[in-house]
Amino acid sequence: ARIFEKNWEFYEPKWWKNLIEINEAGKEVPIASYKPALLKSKGKILLPYGESLVLSINLFSTTLEILDHYNSRLVLLKRQLTFRTNYEIQIERRSEVLDRNPWVLLLIIYVEINKNRRRSGS
Repeated sequence: ARIFEKNWEFYEPKWWKNLIEINEAGKEVPIASYKPALLKSKGKILLPYGESLVLSINLFSTTLEILDHYNSRLVLLKRQLTFRTNYEIQIERRSEVLDRNPWVLLLIIYVEINKNRRRSGS
C-alpha cells in the first residue's frame, strides 16, 4: 500500500496467529501490529512509542471505527452494499496519532477485505 510517498506492507506472519503486522516496504522489522480480539468486535492497533488505537467493527461489518484511547471516534468506514461493495471513509476528528501513522486508514480496508475473503472461502 502506498500513502504519502511511502510504501507500507501488511502481512500475517504466521497463519495460525490472528495478527497483522505492518512495516515500511524494504524493512524487516514491523513498526506496528493489529490484533483482533477473539469473539469481540474490538481489536487493538499497537503503534510505535507505546501508542494504540482501537478498531471497532459492528455485528454485520457495515461500519468500522477507529477510536482513540478515550474511546472517541476518529475515523468511520461505512460499507455500502450494492452490486459492487463500496466503502466510504469519514475522518471525524483530527488526530496527531493518525498524522504520524497515515497507513492506519489503509489497514482498516485491508482488515475488511481479508475478512470478506475468508468468509467467501477464497
